[in-house]
Amino acid sequence: SARGSPEGGTGIDWKRRLRGGVPRGRAAAALARAAEAEHVAGQGGPEAKVDWIKAVAIVMVVMIHSLPDTFTSSKISHMDVWIGQITRFAVPSFLACSGYIIASSRSSRSFKAVRQRLERLLLPYLVFSVVAWFYQYAMTKTERGGEKDSVSSFILNLLSCSELGPYYYVFLILCLVLVTPLIALLPQRAMPFVFCVALGLQFAHEEWLLPSLSFFWQVRSPARSLAPFLAGWLASQHRESIVDFLEQGRRRLLCMALLSVLCLLSAVALFQLPDGGRLPWALIVVESYAVLALLFAATVGPTEAPEVVSWLSNASYTIYLSHYYFLTPVLLLYPYVPGTFDPVHILLCTMAGLGNSASLVLLGRSLLGESRARKWIG
Repeated sequence: SARGSPEGGTGIDWKRRLRGGVPRGRAAAALARAAEAEHVAGQGGPEAKVDWIKAVAIVMVVMIHSLPDTFTSSKISHMDVWIGQITRFAVPSFLACSGYIIASSRSSRSFKAVRQRLERLLLPYLVFSVVAWFYQYAMTKTERGGEKDSVSSFILNLLSCSELGPYYYVFLILCLVLVTPLIALLPQRAMPFVFCVALGLQFAHEEWLLPSLSFFWQVRSPARSLAPFLAGWLASQHRESIVDFLEQGRRRLLCMALLSVLCLLSAVALFQLPDGGRLPWALIVVESYAVLALLFAATVGPTEAPEVVSWLSNASYTIYLSHYYFLTPVLLLYPYVPGTFDPVHILLCTMAGLGNSASLVLLGRSLLGESRARKWIG
């Protein structure tokens, strides 16, 4: 996903705030949060909760693409359909993290920051899109004729982020980054209302209540991606209040319990629905936000994420762009039996996609160096 780096200080005079009457019981926690924010700002990295959310999301993305789908199998088991539904929070989580990080610093919303962020997104995307063209040619072992061989077709695929299926996410995040300066102009008081409108559009879009689009543009519609992005933006604007609320152990446990029950009920409801009918997208959206909120609540605090979690978060964009190259050969060599649930197959494909793409990150950074590798492969 796109990474923003909060720059400079937090903009809060904590000494004055403490003198102004922060309760003694919360003074240490307030200072701890300030120190965490300053550390994050100085290091240019995201907060621990963002690391956790992105790390979980990238694992889920690889697993989703390891499941059989209607493009590769004529019949899919009920369990495979259900797993695909309850893990749909993955891409919205990346969008929410991007909104959260960008909103955390005014400097990250400037036109200069937008240009830098576009460069960090586009250069790796272009590299992997070129690789995707040759990869698909090698996988088919047949000459791609006519339209697909043309330069204009390749450029069209680049512009629509469609050289490889999962690259639709790049289209979504590029559009959101481009409108970041406009979102930053909105008054903070108006953001909850704007988010509610965006959420309503998302539900209407997922339930096909808006003018119908082809599947290609359905997954690339801004109506699908704006609400998760604004959810992260809104959480960043009110993070102090949210953290203050969740710092009390009973409140935090109660929130996590309620969110867990909501996630469980949504998952059970999805499991009970029959296959072959219209997907209950509204319920999937509810479950996605519940899981995202649960991850946020569970990881609130000044402690840093474990090293492996921070590394996965840091490498998530490269893994997203490259994992398909490694799990596809496994799917071709070890095809699914239509209509059967094969957890070993799913695990094997997930490990192939995640492990090999992580190895690519390590190799790239070893050969090119940290900064050059991040510039060209993410």
